[in-house]
Amino acid sequence: MNNKTLFNLKKITLLFFIIGYSKVFAQTDSLRISPNPFNAATTIYYYVATTDTTTLEVFNNLGNTIKTFYLDSIVNAGAYSINYNTLSLPNGTYYFHLKVGTNSTNKVGVKNSSAGINQSESNSEEIALYPNPVKDILQIDYFGKKQILITDINGKIIKSIITTDKSISLSDLNTGSYFMQIFSENNKLFGTQKFIKVAQ
Repeated sequence: MNNKTLFNLKKITLLFFIIGYSKVFAQTDSLRISPNPFNAATTIYYYVATTDTTTLEVFNNLGNTIKTFYLDSIVNAGAYSINYNTLSLPNGTYYFHLKVGTNSTNKVGVKNSSAGINQSESNSEEIALYPNPVKDILQIDYFGKKQILITDINGKIIKSIITTDKSISLSDLNTGSYFMQIFSENNKLFGTQKFIKVAQ
């Protein structure tokens, strides 16, 4: 075996290692709940690596299904978020189950009404977005470093930004209605706001 063949084999081995590692990483981090513990509401973030049959459910500590978002439904590949109203849930531990194809991921969530009002309710009115509707540059009335998630009306994440600026460009978005979620530097949700993108 000459040096060129050996080099190519090493490249192929490294490529398969990277692909395999990426798949494991995506499956491990495909489901997230924030805030957690939660009170009146929480947001479920999940990632579907490839279009496949998907189930997303919530169980209580007795194993009873209390909420079904998807049950063996075909979901297109992409990143999604769902705002889950938990106001009527009693305090306790809940299990969030995501199954995509044959891969399953589970997360534990805690409902704790003594934690106070949910961040998304207490602060959402304090963060102003303007102009709204917007053609290009959107002003965000929030100081400091923040993560911004923009989702469409179906909950699919369209844009993710980490910035300290008070304005962002939305020129790459199609016209339509969107939701913006703003997180602080320590990953606390400060609010969810709806905005409309119009043609320039």
